[in-house]
Amino acid sequence: MKFTEVSLSDKINTPASELYPVVSGDEKKLVFIRRLKFYDALFYSTKDDGKWSDPINITPDIGSDGEYYPTSLSADGHELYLVRRTEHGSDIYVSYLKNMRWTKAEKLDMTVNSLSNENAAAISDDGKFLFICSDRRGGRGRFDLYISKKGKTGAWSKPKNLGKIINTAFDESSPVAIKNGNVLFFSSKGHFNMGGYDIFYSILENKKWTIPVNIGSPINNNGDNTFYYTIGNGRTAYISRFGANGENEDIYKLVIKSNLPDFTNKKK
Repeated sequence: MKFTEVSLSDKINTPASELYPVVSGDEKKLVFIRRLKFYDALFYSTKDDGKWSDPINITPDIGSDGEYYPTSLSADGHELYLVRRTEHGSDIYVSYLKNMRWTKAEKLDMTVNSLSNENAAAISDDGKFLFICSDRRGGRGRFDLYISKKGKTGAWSKPKNLGKIINTAFDESSPVAIKNGNVLFFSSKGHFNMGGYDIFYSILENKKWTIPVNIGSPINNNGDNTFYYTIGNGRTAYISRFGANGENEDIYKLVIKSNLPDFTNKKK
């Protein structure tokens, strides 16, 4: 696979670890985790004239004590989906950008959340679908991927398992949906992989998901490859990985030049 890889600016990447980047569709809003000495802090940055602003610590606005992690940002950058991890499990929350500030995170209702663990959620770029990772009862493996549809009132429907083409007897994770929810990127320990989690994509055609395709090396390797956040036509992605010093993780932007199809015309 051919791609260019660019480390984000020194305003974003620091001697601390930066993790879990989520980006708006126009690449002008970014939320991520910075691993500080005593807690994992949520930071927010905007891009103006091609440069990222000094990140703002939004942990107090969200109401986090270091247990909230970003998992998806709406295309317009106004809805932030998070997972709250506690000793009792994990659930999905949402925060809204209003008057240039993020609101306190609100837990999604028990239609989406369950008594089990929900450890990721991704809103499609048209805002109509929520892809959920959960180990709720009835799945094919421990963690499966599910889909929920937004109704006319704005409420999410009961999540539906994506089925055996996507879900395996092993774990699936880190969904990201583009092209109105018709193209799904995700991580899996099943399918044909190199070891640990690999990143795959699948396309919804005639109401059926195609056999997942491994995006290949060197993005995938024999470790766990998760939290690959793709946007637009699927050829731009943001990831967190260890930098040259090998000690702390930084955020990188990838621009894919080969090995991926043109998703431009994948519409409902």
